[in-house]
Amino acid sequence: MESNNIIEIIKKLNIRNIAITAQSAEPNQIFFALPGISRHGNDFIDIALANGASLIITDQAHITSYSNVIVVKNITLVMKDIVNYLYPKFPKYLVAVTGTDGKTSVVNYFQQLCMLAGEQAASIGTLGVITTNDHLNKRLNQNKTKPECATTMSYIQTRYLLHQLATNGINFVALEASSHGLDQNRLMDIKFQAAAFTSFSRDHLDYHKTMNKYLDAKLKLFKENIVSNGIAIVNNNINELSIIQSKITDEFGLKLLSVEQQGDIQIINVQSSLNGQKVHFRYKNSDYKFEVLVIGRVHITNILIALLLAVNAGFDSAKLIPLLSNLKPIKGRMEKIQFGNCYAFVDYALTPNALATMLTELRTLNSKGRLITIFGGSENRDAIARRMQMGIVASKLSDLVIVTDQDSGNEDPAAIRKEILQVAPSAIEIPNRGEAIKYAISIMVDNDILLIAGKGHETRQVLKGRIINYNDMEQVKLHLKQLNKMSNQ
Repeated sequence: MESNNIIEIIKKLNIRNIAITAQSAEPNQIFFALPGISRHGNDFIDIALANGASLIITDQAHITSYSNVIVVKNITLVMKDIVNYLYPKFPKYLVAVTGTDGKTSVVNYFQQLCMLAGEQAASIGTLGVITTNDHLNKRLNQNKTKPECATTMSYIQTRYLLHQLATNGINFVALEASSHGLDQNRLMDIKFQAAAFTSFSRDHLDYHKTMNKYLDAKLKLFKENIVSNGIAIVNNNINELSIIQSKITDEFGLKLLSVEQQGDIQIINVQSSLNGQKVHFRYKNSDYKFEVLVIGRVHITNILIALLLAVNAGFDSAKLIPLLSNLKPIKGRMEKIQFGNCYAFVDYALTPNALATMLTELRTLNSKGRLITIFGGSENRDAIARRMQMGIVASKLSDLVIVTDQDSGNEDPAAIRKEILQVAPSAIEIPNRGEAIKYAISIMVDNDILLIAGKGHETRQVLKGRIINYNDMEQVKLHLKQLNKMSNQ
């Protein structure tokens, strides 16, 4: 059946939305039974119908014949046509950000800059959908299909969100583009006016198998999803810079801008402290300075990438640059709490490179006290090799390492800890993450710094397939409160 005929059926049935999952299907919704990595959507048709879905589209005949199940040859093409019918609107200006680390930071700094400049803006990614409208945020974030929101959502989810944002008058949107999302064509025909490449280091080899395939997945964003006159922005500190530059300019024909050494924005000097950073940079032969409360040298690069994205979105750099000092730290990204002369930082650092960057930075900022690190391993993320690298990095750069549980998924958390402890034999093993934080805080003395890495903003933990409510920063505050009560008794 042709898409036009299906659209006529949609009109007759008064279908207004597309169900994200069979479990969330409702009346007046259509469900696409799409082929997946391990299972086909046909397995969930009965669930979708039981939940009230008005129409099902599939590319395989279902074992049971239903009047409201339509079989098509090219389900991807039909899905795009129907998505374009139900969710036709796009915000005025779209940017995408890819990279091993830094995606969340850049999209959020871009959103903040646009907002500070007086425009309605949003970011979409690991932190969900963020706008200045709390009611809209709540509505658009209610349909998360995982314990934590996927970095790059499905094509249907993304188009729905973009349509809703445009409908609500939001003109500027920055979206995180993960290698999984790009490889699985979750962005399909969505076009961006600009895109940024923040960093590249070992990650997701459980999925991509080789670094070359991992890089190709990242570069797919620039090859397929940028408008012909679009802009690419890259961090010049990426080791694979020459390959990336050649692909983007010579093969894909895009204009390339850059940040860092010999870039369009050159960072002249950064004075860092545990309370913020003073930055001196050069742009278009003029020097500028600003101060920001954000911790971490890498975040300065991310802020300036966001600045270039905003300038190329049509904002006046002369108006944007004075606003840089107003940027706020991002939840779960070097999020700080001070108690006495001690500091605790909560950071999302999930890769060996991210962990090394944060620990090196903190060591530079604090030569008087100890550097204590709490971290664990996550399910199937390059498994043993990645976990062992994290253990080596933590042991080398910390005075004390506490190995704890993170998100084991369906794996045995004890086995994950054991893999890390093989390369970090002097580390302390405390399985319960909250107890690990409690212990670390209890032994801290003046000038000690605690880094709690791996979960950042997340509010849930997955252990042996069981989901529990959990947040690192809440645990820090809880145990500090308990410690204060004990000291006052």
